[in-house]
Amino acid sequence: MPVTKIPKEKLEKLLDSMPAKPGCYIMRGQGGNILYIGKAKILKNRVRSYFQESVNHPRRTRRMVWQVRDIDIIITQTELEALTLEATLIKQHQPYYNVKLKDDKSYPYVKITYGEKFPRVVLARDITRDPDARYYGPYSALTVRRALEIIHDTFQLRECHDDLEKEKRRACLQYQIGRCLGPCIGGCDRDEYMRMISDIEMFLKGDGEKLADRLEKEMAEASREMDFERAADLRDQARAIRDVTAKQLVVLDRYVDQDYIAIALGWGKALATMFFVRGGKLVGKDNFGLIGTTGSENERAMSLYAFLEQYYSRAGVIPQEIYIDNDPGDIKVLEEWLTGLRGGKVRIRVPQKGDKLKILEMVRENAKSELEAIIKKEEDDESRLDDALKEIKKALHLPRRPHWIECYDVSNLGFDNTQHTATVSRVVYIDGKPSKDDYRRYRIRHIESQDDYAMMQEAITRRLKEFSEEPGEAGKIGLMLLDGGKGHLGSIWKLLHIAGFDDKISLAALAKREEEIFIPGRESPISFPESSPARRLLIEIRDEAHRFANRYRVVLERKRLEDNILNRIPGVGPKRKEMLLRHFGSVKKLSKATVEQIAEIDGIGEELAKTILEGLERDGEK
Repeated sequence: MPVTKIPKEKLEKLLDSMPAKPGCYIMRGQGGNILYIGKAKILKNRVRSYFQESVNHPRRTRRMVWQVRDIDIIITQTELEALTLEATLIKQHQPYYNVKLKDDKSYPYVKITYGEKFPRVVLARDITRDPDARYYGPYSALTVRRALEIIHDTFQLRECHDDLEKEKRRACLQYQIGRCLGPCIGGCDRDEYMRMISDIEMFLKGDGEKLADRLEKEMAEASREMDFERAADLRDQARAIRDVTAKQLVVLDRYVDQDYIAIALGWGKALATMFFVRGGKLVGKDNFGLIGTTGSENERAMSLYAFLEQYYSRAGVIPQEIYIDNDPGDIKVLEEWLTGLRGGKVRIRVPQKGDKLKILEMVRENAKSELEAIIKKEEDDESRLDDALKEIKKALHLPRRPHWIECYDVSNLGFDNTQHTATVSRVVYIDGKPSKDDYRRYRIRHIESQDDYAMMQEAITRRLKEFSEEPGEAGKIGLMLLDGGKGHLGSIWKLLHIAGFDDKISLAALAKREEEIFIPGRESPISFPESSPARRLLIEIRDEAHRFANRYRVVLERKRLEDNILNRIPGVGPKRKEMLLRHFGSVKKLSKATVEQIAEIDGIGEELAKTILEGLERDGEK
């Protein structure tokens, strides 16, 4: 059997106990953490295959098997149920060894807020439980921004978050410049507005040509009725949509909706490229990075299967036909699963000839080209960062290239608020790239005055304690960077000297005014040319520390203000305050709620709800 941390006797018992039924298996490592989640038609056979010497597993799979300490199973009635459960579990737990969409949260949607009387069309980062919303995507960030730009330039949508149930006497600038129909002041009725929303949905579904034809017919009718203002608006909308659809390539002679998907592998990476065909036209393409794969050819089917499962489990639109560049296995189960999600028949095919194969070859070529471009950019970035780190080493007289740079910044709101909101942030860059898992925030506990030096000392004293608890931790720091000037440098250098770390840690301070570097033992600052890669990198690190510190400070300050505002409202004690904030998320959202919505919370009631809104209005939260 392959090498594994499971004792041989325990492993044999585990494998013998596996049922010959469909279900999901969960590979667990040290401490019970989930390494991998998979599904199987027959659990007994699939799980046993991981531990057979005769099976030539990819290196990544062998590494996962070596770490396995235990295996859990969940039996299902059918393979389809197992697939559905697997998709849910992977999304929930994000296991390290599963192939996953890279930067999952960065693939947004176009969301239509049907729960509102006059819906908005907005960018959404995830599908929420709002039953009235409708989603299109997921797309790359660039694609969704382009779609929203076209929609807002073409249609007179409202963009505000105002409560339209309240009487409003003046419309905003968007109405005045003709970019909004003005539902807030009765500029349109709901039927007219909802017709526009339906048109936007047609556009998002790829029916732009049909939409433009219909708008032109309505334009002609408005002209005959001498409603020239409406005719002009319809003409402009039709032209804008024609401009977009004119750039769409006709690839099929029949009106059909299809997705084409190909996987590019190489250089240790995997990329999925999709072409979206709607009504026989190529209406768009997108690229999705995959992680959890070594990019080797024998992982093609696994990468494709994982992409299909994860993309369509959260897709706003699923077409009738999906064409892929190789057989990932279990196509029939995938078809049945997608048919259930779509509410209509879905076919998955690997085309062998004809127009569909030609389109798929285009997708393959695009995927290969895109992956090569990504690799080239990464190589250029690596070269630039390497140059920057070498320059930093030379200019600051460091003993070695600074593989690990950590930077500290203080953020507070002044003397009166220091104890509530003062924080020191630590950001870490490894080989010139942010390592967010190593970011830390130190909330200042012991300084009662606005003393940046003392605050920085308190945070770094806690950092030095970590060095004492973990021998060798200090040795990995190539550079400790401070946001500040000579004063910050002197105070921290003294601290390092007393603690005995002055010969182990290289220290520098970056002053904002002239972007100059101060180092111990040198009176004059070090200046880099504006075009210097080292200068740009050090400023980026310092600014990231500043942003990170401020974001936390704002969270703390908002919480303090919310506490103060709610504490002043009669009848709202700690328990009710907690319930209100948990339900609405923030005081700002609470202030936009109605009496009825607040009164729905247990123990509030209509009278107290009115008191709460009156109290918030007095404090300027309306």
